[in-house]
Amino acid sequence: MRSLSSALEAPRPDFEMLAAGPEDLDEATLRLSPQVVVCSQVTAVVEAEASAWIELYPDHSSRAVVRLNGERSTFPGMDLETFLATADRAGKGARPD
Repeated sequence: MRSLSSALEAPRPDFEMLAAGPEDLDEATLRLSPQVVVCSQVTAVVEAEASAWIELYPDHSSRAVVRLNGERSTFPGMDLETFLATADRAGKGARPD
């Protein structure tokens, strides 16, 4: 995820990002209450606390799962353009479920 946050710095300098390893994800989610969590595996804490999340490549698959405004969507593949559009939408329009 650190390489993803680096890739986002140029096209989205207004995004505030913190890269956290899987072992720190729950604590960071609780401490920061982010608008959007991007992770490789959604935890119970992320599911309960994050307004929106993007799960990239769960179980080493090529798909992505997104929860935005209480609805889940699955993308068979997510390129950078789709990711940025989804993150923009989540950051601007995410409402708690």
